[in-house]
Amino acid sequence: RLLNQKMVALDFPFYIGSVEVRNSILEYKELSEEGKDPLVLDFAALELSVKNLTSMTEGLPDSQPLELELTARLDSAIPVDVRIRLPYNSDTFTVSGRTEGTSDFVSLNKTVLPAIGLQFKTGRLDGLRFDISGTPWSLHGNLTMLYHNLEVEMFKEDHQKKATLSWAANALLKKSNPKPNGHIIVGEIYTERIPHKGLGNYLWKGVQSGIINSLNPVGKRKVVKK
Repeated sequence: RLLNQKMVALDFPFYIGSVEVRNSILEYKELSEEGKDPLVLDFAALELSVKNLTSMTEGLPDSQPLELELTARLDSAIPVDVRIRLPYNSDTFTVSGRTEGTSDFVSLNKTVLPAIGLQFKTGRLDGLRFDISGTPWSLHGNLTMLYHNLEVEMFKEDHQKKATLSWAANALLKKSNPKPNGHIIVGEIYTERIPHKGLGNYLWKGVQSGIINSLNPVGKRKVVKK
């Protein structure tokens, strides 16, 4: 169950207006396939606000959802801001997120390499934003990742460089977004939920799908013309 569903399922009445977490650290680890490094997401300088925690949801309007607002530094390097709205009497929820400033892509390697077998050699992330509409079963949305001077390496399962694949990836990969003509690539977000895993895993899989579709030359994406 998602967090709002867990609140509804409680058999005693309670209401908490807000919970605040300040200057904290969160590390999320997920085991990958056998032989691969685990996926690791580090959030430093974490600030979290949770509002409208309640089990008294009968007749509660969608204008009073369970809200989570998170700011942190992903991998201690990239400032992120994520907002989640989970209405109590609806199967649909929304998530939006963005990064701030510019960052070195290399700082994301311990996150991206286990997830998609790709390592950044060079490049600057100029900003990332996403908007997601979700249900307890699937996520849909769009992700825009702006960057320049991108170069990558592909890896085998044993993490040895696979030169031919790396060359092909860089030959096909767009070095920048926006492209030189000003057009912007927007990656499609889509994932289905793994029922026994939590909200954090669910949202990360959605964002991951958007990143993959943004970078993959044959990924599901659209071009927004200048």
